[in-house]
This record gives sequence, C-alpha cells and structure tokens, in this order.
Amino acid sequence: MSKRKKYIISSTIATVWLVVINLSPLEYRYWLIASLSLFSLLLLAWSTGPSWRGIVRLSTGIMLVMYSAGAGMFTFLLPEIVPGLWLWSWGVEAGRWVSWVLRGLFWLAGFNGFYSIFSTANIYAVATMRAIALARAAVGIGFFITLVIGFFSYNALWSFRLPFYWNFLGSFLISLPLIWQALWSVNLRQKHSWQLLLVSAVYAIIIAQFALVFSFWPVIVGMASLALTAALYVLVGLAQFDVMKKLFTSTIYEYLLVGLGVFVTVYTFTNWRN
Repeated sequence: MSKRKKYIISSTIATVWLVVINLSPLEYRYWLIASLSLFSLLLLAWSTGPSWRGIVRLSTGIMLVMYSAGAGMFTFLLPEIVPGLWLWSWGVEAGRWVSWVLRGLFWLAGFNGFYSIFSTANIYAVATMRAIALARAAVGIGFFITLVIGFFSYNALWSFRLPFYWNFLGSFLISLPLIWQALWSVNLRQKHSWQLLLVSAVYAIIIAQFALVFSFWPVIVGMASLALTAALYVLVGLAQFDVMKKLFTSTIYEYLLVGLGVFVTVYTFTNWRN
C-alpha cells in the first residue's frame, strides 16, 4: 500500500474520531480527546513507516498530538444552533442546518489538517537524510499548521476563564513545543541543541507575557486567541528567517505590520465599557 493511501486512511480515521467527539456528550469528550491524541501517534507511525524515528518523531509527534487535542477541544465551541449572524436572522430551524454546515466545514478542515501533518512528517523524515525539493514547502505547511494549532490551543485555554497566572503558565506550555518544532524544521539536518530550546523558551515567555496582559483586558475568547496567534506568527516567522540568514529589514516590517494590524483589531473590538 502506498504512503498516500495510508495518509488518507489515517486522516479519515482521525476525522471520524473527531466527529464522534463532536457528537458525544460533554462528560465523555475529554476522554475521547485524550485517546485521539495518543491513537494519532500510532496512525502516524503506521503511515510514515521506519523512517519516522529520532528527532523527527519528537517534532512531528508534538505537532500531531497538539493538533488532535486542540481540534478536539475546539469542538466544545461549535454551536448547536446558529439563529443569525450580525444583522441577519433566519430562525431556529434554519439555524440547526447552518450549524451542521459549520460542523461539516470544520470536519473537512480537520481532515486536511491531519493529512497535511502526515505528509509533512514523511517529508521531514526523508529530508533529514538527504536534500529534497519538497522540504521548503513542508516547512511552510508546518508553519501554517503551527498557527492553526496555536489558535485552537489558545482558544481552549481562554475558554476556561482561568486566573492570570494560569493563563501565563498555560500559554507558555502551549507555545514552547510549538516554537521549538517550528524552528527545528527550518534546518532538518540539525540535531537537538540547548540553544534552540533556550531561544524557544524566550519566545514562549514573550507570548505568555502577552497572555498575562490580555488576562486583564475585557477581551472575548476569540480575540484573545487571535492576538496570541498573531504574536506566535510574528515571533516564529522572524525567527525562521533569522535561522535561514534571510532576515531583512523589509521582512521585519512586514511581520510587525501584520502584528500591529491584529493588535489594532483586537483593541478596537474590545468592549472597554464593561
């Protein structure tokens, strides 16, 4: 059986598991999320084969486990009824159908995410042994998946409405492995180094400090998640260009402009009166 067929089968199984999580009672969802996170590693090992070993196993394993957990936790936020949007209202019955459409789109996106991670893991594994043309594309896909995982994870953390110190610690623990695997993927032949871990920890602390600040803002869950994901985008994006020795002034301005735009958006949509 070809690896592509294995990716499709594994992604389908993981997506069906995600559907089961979404349709299960709330008291069972945490167990199902934990089981999906662990079982997805077996799917990754089966799909990738013997080449999935060493530091590639750690890097892609982090990505897959956090994606599975983040997507599973995000199912808590999917509405059962969408009676309207902004100034439009279509009633309860139509709202149920809209809700199913949104769930279907989420499940489809979940399948694409799983498939991308399985494919990226295989490319990483091969690129650690020899240079291949797809390595640079895999890094870009991995960066995008990292941002998606960050948004899911920050969203789940913020939805618990925890005190500021737990938001700080939780954001740090979420950001550290995400940043580490994203920076490692830039040079796939490098081995683990304490310097890479230290740099990742410093960037994770910066994001955690943003989370600490937003804990005192009257910001909604989605906006807080968006702001932290934007911080992840700016820091990891600039760090990757720095590792590649391609960090130019124009690149810095571009990333900072995106971060500033998101910050202004979050500040604008924050209800300061409450």
